[in-house]
Amino acid sequence: MNQAVPEIHSEYSGIILFWPQFVEAILMGQKTQTRRWGSSRKFEIGQILEARNSETDKTFGLLEILKIYSQTLDDMSEEEARLDGFTTKADFMDCIQKIYPNAKEKDDFTVVEFRLLQKQSNQL
Repeated sequence: MNQAVPEIHSEYSGIILFWPQFVEAILMGQKTQTRRWGSSRKFEIGQILEARNSETDKTFGLLEILKIYSQTLDDMSEEEARLDGFTTKADFMDCIQKIYPNAKEKDDFTVVEFRLLQKQSNQL
């Protein structure tokens, strides 16, 4: 069964930015969740977002939000680190400290699980 996929245009309900080093992992299906420091109310389940490279502001795909929940870094599992595009939780922790240098392991992060609906790889 073919599922219709919407085209990328400005009518979607929002934009989500990703560091350039995560774009390829998202396009390859290796990164299916992201963590944002603190409590984020700007995402909703079922929402379709334009995924953009944070350095170039170019859209590289469309994402559908599947699940949203709050979690501390302490409570994150090795499997969740892999879903976030990392080989190990230690690799994830190294990266997250560079992105959020003041974050602590007991701080709440908003976890956003998503699926890639459409690639726009020519916009990288």
